[in-house]
Amino acid sequence: MILSSVEPALKMKVFGLSLLVIAFVAVEKAHAVINISITNKKCLLVLIFSRSHDIDTTRNIHYHVTGPKIANKGTAVMSPLVKEEEVEIDFSTSHVDYVILTVTVTVKNETGQTLQTMEKEITMPKCGNLTHDPHITTFDGRRYTYQGLCWHTLVKDCSGNTPRFEVLGKFEPRDPLDREVRSRTTDLTVIIGGQVIEMDRNNDVKVNGRKMPPEFELLEGDLHIAVDNTKEHYTALNIKDTFEFSWNGAEHAFDAAIERDNQVRLCGLLGDADGDPTNDLTMRSGSVTKDVDEFGKAGKWIT
Repeated sequence: MILSSVEPALKMKVFGLSLLVIAFVAVEKAHAVINISITNKKCLLVLIFSRSHDIDTTRNIHYHVTGPKIANKGTAVMSPLVKEEEVEIDFSTSHVDYVILTVTVTVKNETGQTLQTMEKEITMPKCGNLTHDPHITTFDGRRYTYQGLCWHTLVKDCSGNTPRFEVLGKFEPRDPLDREVRSRTTDLTVIIGGQVIEMDRNNDVKVNGRKMPPEFELLEGDLHIAVDNTKEHYTALNIKDTFEFSWNGAEHAFDAAIERDNQVRLCGLLGDADGDPTNDLTMRSGSVTKDVDEFGKAGKWIT
């Protein structure tokens, strides 16, 4: 008798627990957490939204990026079929010297109910680039076009008598028969201590004349060098905690970044990264010019 009276109660408890678990799972799926990653690749701000388990409804992810003289916002939509969404915002060609960006992300459901919020500050590096025929943006945001020929110093460590690294670019005419010289960068040479790294327009990489595998690392003194040539269109070189760049030979494009707390003093066509764009055209003599041809040629950046 006792067993028969306890058994229904036990069944009711188990059944109630099952309902509780089912209800909990339903709430869990309704408020499924979106994983938010905020990082940067040089001056490219990267927002990655992903989910670790299924969601039944669409999530609207609103992002707002603020900084000195900037307000960039947008919305990424994650349907139940989408597991990951990536947003890239490029600050490399801006005139503004971005130091710290504040990124605010709000996740809402289809009815507009806020499910998640996140705010993060991210420090962006100083970036400079050289593209096409060739348009140059210095690390301090100054833009100019320089139609040079032969090898030029793009970026160099000028902190002392012996540079720790130097990046040279080969400028060649776009059309040898054109009366007006219009050049573009076709090859790079990177000198780091005793290592000479060559990159051509096909993105083939050689070190001291020897062809290298798609991915490799080098140690030169206290400098850790990593080269990644596995991407389809570009080669990336990173000198750990110091300097990094990517090279796209087909597009004649060079993008570089240096950390803001780095004490290396730079020189070359991409400027000195001291925060002042008005002195970016400083020649090796120390004088400042406004003439880009004088800067590139008489400034002794031809090597």
